[in-house]
Amino acid sequence: MTQTTTAKRSASARRAAWPALCASALVFANVAVLRMLAMDRALLERGVRTSAQVCARARGRGATHGIEGRPAIYYRFQVAGRHYLGQATVSGAEFRKLRMGTVVSVVYLPSDPATNALGEQLNGRALATRFWTLMGFDLIVLVAVVALGCVRARRGRGVPPPVPRVDPPLGGC
Repeated sequence: MTQTTTAKRSASARRAAWPALCASALVFANVAVLRMLAMDRALLERGVRTSAQVCARARGRGATHGIEGRPAIYYRFQVAGRHYLGQATVSGAEFRKLRMGTVVSVVYLPSDPATNALGEQLNGRALATRFWTLMGFDLIVLVAVVALGCVRARRGRGVPPPVPRVDPPLGGC
């Protein structure tokens, strides 16, 4: 096997790995979001509403500050004599409004009160918005991967130039 053939196979393998990597990342993201949607739906359908009290607030970036650096509140509630702690990311306006000690509405699963969410954030419209956001993201990634694959395939193959048309000489051969 020549060095050129090995280089071509290596380049081909790298081109083939890119869509597989994108597909893997997309599946991972979809599973995470779909699990979150399933939890929210379970809370909507079977959840029990109770009161909770804001016990901590956090603003900024980091693992304990919610998703994408959004402000987060932490709340405490009680079910059957046991205390539970929950967390929710909130908008800046909600963060300013929800001071320490503020009473908020919380929805929890009776079978697992550790699965809970702020009552104000749970509604069918929010679920639909999350779902369609996910589908839009999937479509964008799919189009980008296909377009990139087409561009790379075109470059890799080297589209041959058009063959010039040659007319036979007048009077025959």
